[in-house]
Amino acid sequence: MALFLTCISIFSFKKTKSKKILLTSLSFGVLLVIELLYLLQSSNILGEFIVPYIGEIPHILLLLMIALFATGVMKVERK
Repeated sequence: MALFLTCISIFSFKKTKSKKILLTSLSFGVLLVIELLYLLQSSNILGEFIVPYIGEIPHILLLLMIALFATGVMKVERK
C-alpha cells in the first residue's frame, strides 16, 4: 500500500510541481521505509539489536511521516 501511494504521489508531483504534493510524497516514502523496517523485524532478518533503543526508529519515522503529511495537507499555496 505504501509503495502504491508513494508512486502515485511522485507521478502527481512530476505533473503539478506542487510543494504540497512533494511533502505528501515524502511522507508516503517515509511510510514505505517504516513498513520495510517492520517487515525485516518481523521476519527476523535484522536479528537482535545490538544498540539499545534502535527498535524505536520506526516510531520516530512514523512521527516524521505524520508531520510531513500534516504539513502537506495544511500548507497554503500562494500564486
